[in-house]
Amino acid sequence: TSLIFSPQGVQAQGLSFPAEVNKEFSPISITPGQVSRLGITIFNPNLFQLTNAAWNDNLIGVQPGIIIANPVNLTNTCGGTVIAPAGGTSLSLSGGVVPPQVGITPGSCTVSIDVTSTTPGNLINTIPAGGLTGTGGGGTITNTTPASATLQVGTVLPPLITKLFTPNTMWVGQTS
Repeated sequence: TSLIFSPQGVQAQGLSFPAEVNKEFSPISITPGQVSRLGITIFNPNLFQLTNAAWNDNLIGVQPGIIIANPVNLTNTCGGTVIAPAGGTSLSLSGGVVPPQVGITPGSCTVSIDVTSTTPGNLINTIPAGGLTGTGGGGTITNTTPASATLQVGTVLPPLITKLFTPNTMWVGQTS
């Protein structure tokens, strides 16, 4: 708790806690060209709502490979504006609102889109600490830990060809 001195006297300002971000892919493993759902959830552990919530997610910030699918299939419970162009490699939220904590349950909102990749490997996607900003409780609120998720993209195996004769033995002039 902090004290603010003003001409009207001393005012107590409430405690504020950092908001946090969580990311997930569903499914976490795809073959090249398949689609996975990327969800980014903001958690607000404060007794006041978080306004002007904003983040930018660079899908290729750690390594190349993840792109926004076409169609994007956007869902957004945060309000504000989401920019997520099909075929692009970044998405962002601005002007979002995250409800306050109720009881022991933090307020939350989620932005989800479809993503894809043709790059095999474990593709890491991260929003860094401080990547989320918002206002509430008389100040700026941010995330103190990074939010990361890994999308596993399998390799495409070459086609397998087999040959079989039935029957595999015959006399001259017979058909197999």
